[in-house]
Amino acid sequence: MKSTRHSRMWILPMLVVVLFGVGSCGFVNVDESPITVVTYKPSGPGGDDALLQGVLATVDGCLVVEEIDAVVVPLLPANKVRYTRNGGIRLFGVTYHLGDTVSFGGGFTSRFNDFVIPQECEQIVATSPLFIAWN
Repeated sequence: MKSTRHSRMWILPMLVVVLFGVGSCGFVNVDESPITVVTYKPSGPGGDDALLQGVLATVDGCLVVEEIDAVVVPLLPANKVRYTRNGGIRLFGVTYHLGDTVSFGGGFTSRFNDFVIPQECEQIVATSPLFIAWN
């Protein structure tokens, strides 16, 4: 088969389209997700002093973890949160859905002045334990 410069010119534009499509496929913007989360900007490696285990749920649209005896608000690193088109949330490289069981390493905190607290989460943050999730 004879190859010409003209016949190869379509490869680069097609490659760009394919790579862009694969990279953006499956995720949505924060404002398009039905799940709202409390986030923070990571400033260090974090720690694993405690373990939060429970079931992902929402209270007034805000993501929480339901333990056996408490509802805990996970504070998540902003750079580790992605939202999927099918209503899931990708945390630490794993895609979860409401009702899934999760385990996060991190630690409990009583302060929340360094976190981004969406309006939907203000009430639950004020009345529930807070857990800084590192991984």
